[in-house]
Parts: sequence; C-alpha cells; structure tokens
Amino acid sequence: RILKQRPTNQHSSDNLLSRFQLQMALAILIMAFSQSWAQDRAMTFYALWVENDEINAHVQVHDLLEDEMINGLKKGMTTILEYQVQLWEDRPFSDRLLSERRHRMKLSWDPWSKRFVVETRDKRPLLLSQAALINRCTRFKELRVAPTRLLRQGPGHYIALRIMVRPMSVEN
Repeated sequence: RILKQRPTNQHSSDNLLSRFQLQMALAILIMAFSQSWAQDRAMTFYALWVENDEINAHVQVHDLLEDEMINGLKKGMTTILEYQVQLWEDRPFSDRLLSERRHRMKLSWDPWSKRFVVETRDKRPLLLSQAALINRCTRFKELRVAPTRLLRQGPGHYIALRIMVRPMSVEN
C-alpha cells in the first residue's frame, strides 16, 4: 500500500483527470524516491501517500544515534538534529527546488530524572528513555514532505532528505 488517497465528493471529469495526473506524478516520485533510498542503506523508505493535499512519507533512519552520541548527551552535551525534506523537479540542465521543510529537535540529558529531553517547536519537551529517544529521532510515520499543488505535469520529481547533526558545547 504505497499510495493512498482520501475520497472526495467531487466527480467532475476535470477532477478525475487531475487526480489521475497526481497519481501518475506520485508513482514516478515513488519510483525515484525508492531508488535513491535503496542506494543509501542507512535509511528505509516504507510508504509515500497523499492526505489533505499533502505528500507524506514513512521513513526510518538507521544508526543515527550511536553510542558515542548517547554518551555525549549523558555527559551534558546538547545536540540539534535537523531533518531537511526537499521536493525537487528533475530538469535537463539544473534541477529546481520546489519545497523544503525543516524538522528540528534539540536533544539533551536530564541528570535528575535520568532521561533524555527532546524539544521541538510544536510540542512541550519530552522526557524519554534511550530506546524511546532513538525511536523518536529515527522513525517518522507521518513526515510531511510538500503540498501536492507543487507537483507539475511532465517533468519527474524526487525527494531528498538531509540530516544534520549539530553537537553543541556544554556551555550552549
């Protein structure tokens, strides 16, 4: 079940054609996305779907929070994880960036509760065990990629995911 779309109440021929075009564009996007993920075995792509006119992905990143980083957090080091999700239009001479979304997490250690702290813009800080921290930072079941209105008929599209790890000193 790679592509799923919620049904709409509109049944005009234009709407059916545009939904067909969207499904074809997403099928091409899925193939490009799957091939690029297959080349990098540090990530697993599970699904790509449309919901509420948004392209979403289910992704897992492997071996991101290794023992060295976990030990650094426990020693007082703060780390910023930033995921940049980009939608690109594949063009003959130079590809064009259509959308970029950033998902940022600040990671630290709370010595009193002996748990890891995860802070994001949208939610209050979470206190997590090591296993929950790894799951929270490496598994995205509903990663918002881009609005579907950005997909264009004709050229191919692809998704790029860049992960930046920014360790900060104890003073920061």
